[in-house]
Amino acid sequence: MTKIQAQTSIEVALARVNDILAGKDKVPDVSAVQISLLKSNLDAMLQNLIGCINLPLPLGANGMGHIIVDSWPFGTAAGDAIISAEAEYWKYLKSSPNARS
Repeated sequence: MTKIQAQTSIEVALARVNDILAGKDKVPDVSAVQISLLKSNLDAMLQNLIGCINLPLPLGANGMGHIIVDSWPFGTAAGDAIISAEAEYWKYLKSSPNARS
């Protein structure tokens, strides 16, 4: 897992979340609070990768996946992108000795 792969995955997930916020994509029964938390978490993950800083993640480790699995409909493009981004972010951090967790 490279930093670029993790960064790209996060950017795709952010684009999907922004589509939901802009009304271009509909995900039934998803609250504005969930979307806001997911966006904040993705933003912090991206900044941690780009800036090599250590912002706290509002949802902590694997918090996004729990939200998606527990309360989102299965098979949504945004949900799949978010889970993938989160997994790739943590894989990168675990595989890179210079990355911060």
